[in-house]
Amino acid sequence: MKLLAFVDMHGSLKALRKIIEKAKKADILVCAGDLTIFEQGMGYLLHELDKIGKPVLLVDGNHESVEDMRKACSLFKNTVFIHKKAYKVGNYLFLGYGGGGFSMVDKSFEKGSKLFEKEVNKRRKIDKNVYS
Repeated sequence: MKLLAFVDMHGSLKALRKIIEKAKKADILVCAGDLTIFEQGMGYLLHELDKIGKPVLLVDGNHESVEDMRKACSLFKNTVFIHKKAYKVGNYLFLGYGGGGFSMVDKSFEKGSKLFEKEVNKRRKIDKNVYS
């Protein structure tokens, strides 16, 4: 599987064009946050990513709210919001956690990591090629 990962796009149309071009060689795209600058143009950016026709996994960055990103992603066929979720594609397990970025301690992440640990252990029982 070929993965195209990107982060901190901050609404850049130049970056979007590069992503669309590079996505031709990818099987799946992963945005690790800050797709926008405070959600400006989020619908347009998600629409353009969705048109690529490949799964686009996203988490919110510190420039997007969880609620707005979740709602916006749900409007498109190929965009999947994976904050605090596990998502399996083929033999690959993606664990999503977004937001934050300015704190030394994130209690919510500590709680969420228990879910991720359970998911990895569950997959490990099924597939001996799971690494963490």
